[in-house]
Amino acid sequence: MNHIKLKREPVICSSNESLIAKQIEGVTKFLEFPDQLKKTGCPANLLPYPKEFDLLIWKYKSESNGLGVLYFIQGHCVKGFATYLKRESELNIRLGEKNLFSIKFPALQILRPNSSQWDNNPDLLKIFLDIFSRKEPNRVIRVTEIHSDSILWEIFLKFGRKHYLACNEKPIKHRFHYFETDFDSFLKKLKHKSRTNIKRKIRIIKREFGSRLFLKEYDDLKTVGEFLDAANRISKKTYQARFFGELVENTYESKSLLSSFAKYGYFRSFILWINQTPISFLLGFQTPDGVYEHAITGYDPDWRQYSPGFCCNFLILERLYKSNKPKCIDFGQGDNELKRLMGNIEIRSISPILFRKNLIGILRYSLFTYSESLNRLVVKILDKAGLKDKLKGWLRKS
Repeated sequence: MNHIKLKREPVICSSNESLIAKQIEGVTKFLEFPDQLKKTGCPANLLPYPKEFDLLIWKYKSESNGLGVLYFIQGHCVKGFATYLKRESELNIRLGEKNLFSIKFPALQILRPNSSQWDNNPDLLKIFLDIFSRKEPNRVIRVTEIHSDSILWEIFLKFGRKHYLACNEKPIKHRFHYFETDFDSFLKKLKHKSRTNIKRKIRIIKREFGSRLFLKEYDDLKTVGEFLDAANRISKKTYQARFFGELVENTYESKSLLSSFAKYGYFRSFILWINQTPISFLLGFQTPDGVYEHAITGYDPDWRQYSPGFCCNFLILERLYKSNKPKCIDFGQGDNELKRLMGNIEIRSISPILFRKNLIGILRYSLFTYSESLNRLVVKILDKAGLKDKLKGWLRKS
């Protein structure tokens, strides 16, 4: 275990003892860390979810030796911690939505940046960034979906501009659905036109197929294989799979990963069926704090006339209101009609990338930022000309 005694001492608590940063890396020590935290009397709000570290090992199975934790102790008191992953990362160079090629580089990925593990203490992020900028000077630093209105983002941005070249600084819409009293309460708050449209589409598909239409939930170890088989049948037909290679695969690796989530109670996914035919799916997870992660969704384009993806998602929302209701649904970054209708809270989040200010960092930064700027210009021109949605629709049907 590495011990790093800090030269400066942020005001963390009233203790006069020095703040110590401790670092652990490797699979065995990583898995032991949650139990180690409990033994130190760590406050309950800082503890990770049950089996969270086991799942991280599964999620990053081929890269698990790069998992680590930097945690902070003052006296015998744990002040916070941050999990990270050292990995070979990449950025896609795109033309429109089409990936042309990727640039690869060693990176340090900060995991769960918005969590309570910082104990609402932004000074810990300053220390974290300072340590790794000195210890890992050749690594790019990446963070996924940090809230743009948070003090963490202000610190990250300030540090990044001082020591690095920062990509992806523009906020992106990030929508959530915070649950109302019941499903009808949510519908009543929508505009009349939206409410009518939702009810009309669901009524059409139910009237056409009656009892042959049903939504099935998959939430335990025994159902993972059946879910993957059906989801894969749909996924390989989708626009995302055909053009971008975004496919829900029914492989041994995929089944092993989802089985680990199911084993610990996180897996919660759905398929919309017509008789024995799956027409839409949602791959999702529900964490112990009541957040439902809306991870991957798709529909079979052969059933497009019945709006299967739209109907599936609203039928799932109605089901979530009735059974094991979460606190919220996290739709992730991005914007589309479904997220706008289902989401009732919008924030902005950013996934910044920090390149070191050296020759290779400048080259990577320039290649990525210039290509992204060109893409944004092309999209803006197409949007202004009214061609963006038409082009997307044509690609989905082709």
